Amino acid sequence: MKKLLIIAVCLLKALGGMAQVEVGLDFTSELQTDFTRLRETNLVEVGVDAELGRGVSVSVHGLSVASSDKTPVVDSNIDADDCPMALSVAGVAYQRGGHMLFGGLRRMDEDYFCSSVLGLFTGSAYGGFPTLSENADLPAFPSAGWGVHYGYEGEHLSCQVSLYGCGGLAEMKYARGRGECHIGGALWRGGGALWAYGEQGVARGLWLVGGYSQAFGGDVACRHYALLGGRYEWGPVELGMVADFARRGECHEWSGEVTCRVPLGKYVALQPAVRVAGTQVMGLLRCSVCL
Repeated sequence: MKKLLIIAVCLLKALGGMAQVEVGLDFTSELQTDFTRLRETNLVEVGVDAELGRGVSVSVHGLSVASSDKTPVVDSNIDADDCPMALSVAGVAYQRGGHMLFGGLRRMDEDYFCSSVLGLFTGSAYGGFPTLSENADLPAFPSAGWGVHYGYEGEHLSCQVSLYGCGGLAEMKYARGRGECHIGGALWRGGGALWAYGEQGVARGLWLVGGYSQAFGGDVACRHYALLGGRYEWGPVELGMVADFARRGECHEWSGEVTCRVPLGKYVALQPAVRVAGTQVMGLLRCSVCL
């Protein structure tokens, strides 16, 4: 992480006189337990984005992960092998109107499965369905890959396409009022996957989300995945509940999560969560600082 900060400072010095620069720093710390042992995981993310003018921008983002124990206790979306520094985004983007073209290092979860409802939950499957993450070598947290990403953002209809050395993804989104629907697919050597999910505001502060995905190909670890959940906004506090199903070989696996995110001021939030996987009950307490 020290090297990444040096790179960010050098970029700021080089571009400071000719660009509009934004710097972000996020720190997430998590205590996990299966009620027999305790584990701590920490994630630091830092990013520098510089607008060079004429629709051109440069981005350098990186992360660092450190845990007290190599063996995970809870399935968490910030869990990864310890790494002192890894680039998650590094490249150049060109934007004009609703069109955006990016080339360089990037992760698929920067652009896909970014639902505002699913983003509340802490499980890894909610940031990238296991029909992709368990079957394909597509770049996802914490690793990035070289590729090209194109996106178009319209009033109601949006689309995006990503090409990496190991495969590609594409998705269309239709949004209107308080609802949106995503339909997408991915191809890689020897297989692929299709998915669809949507979220809809059904009452004041209440949002529902549902999704389904299926993988195809010979060597598939997770073939089917489905989820159903909801989020309720009680003032600044967010409450969420989700249940999901995955078919891995001949095994049908059910899991779920109940969580609550409580802001503590403008930059800090506290989030306890309880996860259930089969007959196992696990818990975690997450603290997030965003600057």
